[in-house]
Amino acid sequence: MIFGFASISYRWIFATTIIPCTFGLFGGLGFQNSFGQDAPLKKALSIKAKQDVDYERPSEAVMAECVFAKTKDPAGFVVHHNSGRILRRFVDTNGDNKLDHWAYFNNGLEVYRDLDTNFDGRTDQYRWLGPAGTRWGVDPNQDGKIDSWKMISAEEVAYECFAAIRSRDSDQFNRLLLTSSELAALQLGDNLNRDVATRIQKALKEFDKMARQQKVIDRQSKFLDAGNGRPQLMAGGSFGNRRDLVIYDQASCFFESEKGNQIALGSLVRVGNVWRMVDLPEIVDPNTPLASGGAFFPLPQFGTTSTAAATTVTGENLSQLYDELTKLDEKLASAKGSQVQQLEKQKADIFVQFYLKTDDPKMKRNWLENLADSVAHSYQQGRFDDGLDYLGKFVATQKDSDGLDYVVWSSVFAEYGRANSSGTSKERESAYTKMISNLDKFQKQ
Repeated sequence: MIFGFASISYRWIFATTIIPCTFGLFGGLGFQNSFGQDAPLKKALSIKAKQDVDYERPSEAVMAECVFAKTKDPAGFVVHHNSGRILRRFVDTNGDNKLDHWAYFNNGLEVYRDLDTNFDGRTDQYRWLGPAGTRWGVDPNQDGKIDSWKMISAEEVAYECFAAIRSRDSDQFNRLLLTSSELAALQLGDNLNRDVATRIQKALKEFDKMARQQKVIDRQSKFLDAGNGRPQLMAGGSFGNRRDLVIYDQASCFFESEKGNQIALGSLVRVGNVWRMVDLPEIVDPNTPLASGGAFFPLPQFGTTSTAAATTVTGENLSQLYDELTKLDEKLASAKGSQVQQLEKQKADIFVQFYLKTDDPKMKRNWLENLADSVAHSYQQGRFDDGLDYLGKFVATQKDSDGLDYVVWSSVFAEYGRANSSGTSKERESAYTKMISNLDKFQKQ
C-alpha cells in the first residue's frame, strides 16, 4: 500500500507526541514498535462504550495505521485515524491521574461519552451527542445500567420503547414512564390526574406480559423512525390543569419486521428535558382496534375523559350516510376481487361526505383522520390500489384546510408499509429511501 505525503507527515507529527502510559487503565503498558504505541493503541481501541451506540471501530488492518497520542489540558489520550479524524478521546478532567471521561467518535464527530462524575473509578452517566441524539442516562448505583433519564427526546423515547419490547426488558420500559413525583408536579387536576395514574399503573403491571406474548417484534426487527407528527399544547386552565402541557397524544413509531411495522405509544408528555410515556404500548394490528385513544385529547371513538365534553355533530342530517357506511361494511366483509377495490373507494367517498357536511371542528377533524386511516390501511392491504392517488386528489381540492398534513403523513407511511409487508428486500430498501425523502418534503411543506 502506498501512502501520500499527507499521511506520512501526519503520522510523523503525532509520533513526536507519544508518551508512556501512566493513566488508569493504561498503567504499566510498554512500547512495542518504533513509534512506541502498539500496546496502548490496542488497549484504547479495545475499550468499548458502555451503552448501545454506533461509533467507528477500525479493523485490525486499519488499526495498525492509527495514531495514539497524549493530550495536555485536560491530560489524557487521543486516538486518530491515519487520515486525521479522531476516533477516541480518554481524559482526566479533575487532575487525579485517573481517566474519568471516555469519548467515542463516528466520522470525526463525537457521538457518545461514558462519564465518571464522582471520580471513584466507575462510570455513572452516559451521554449521546451530535448525530447520535440527545439521550443522557444516569446510573447512580454504577452497575452499567441506566436507572433514569436526565434528557431524552420524544423520538428517542419511541426507540427505547421499541428496544424494550424487542429485548423483553421491563426495566428499560419502566424508566420511560412518568414518575409519581412528576405526575404531581404537572398539576393536572383531580380527574385527569386519576386517569393518567391509572394508565401508568396498567403499563407497569402489563408490559412484561405484553412483551413476552407478542410475536411481531423479534431480535431481527429494526427500528425505523418515530411517527408523532406535531406536538400539541394543552394550555393551563383548559381542562383543570394548572400548567401548560406539551404533549403527543397519539404517538407512534415504525419498525421493520415480517409481521408488522407500527407501535402505538399512546400519550407522551414533556417534563423539563425529558419526554415521558403514560400508556402501555400497543403493536398495531390492522384488524384490531386500539385500546386507547389518548389521555389528553382522546379520539371520539374511544369516548372522552375529563379533558372535554362529548362533541356533537352539527350541520345537515347525516343519518343516511351512517346507514350507507354500515351497509358498505357488510358488503366488504364478503366481497372478493375487483369488487373490493370498488367498495373501498365508495367507503372513502362516504368519509369525504361526512367531512364536508360536518360543521363541528373537532368532529370534522375526526372524519378527516378516519378518511386518511381507512384509505391508507386499505392501500397497505392491497384492497384499494388507487388509494394514495385518491388521497392526493382530495388534498389538492381542499387546498389549505386544517388537518391535511395528517392525510399527507398517512400517505407517506402507507406507501412504505405496503412495500415493507409484501415487497422484496430491494423494494423495501427503495421504499424506505423514498419514505425518508417524502418526509423531508413533508417537513419543508
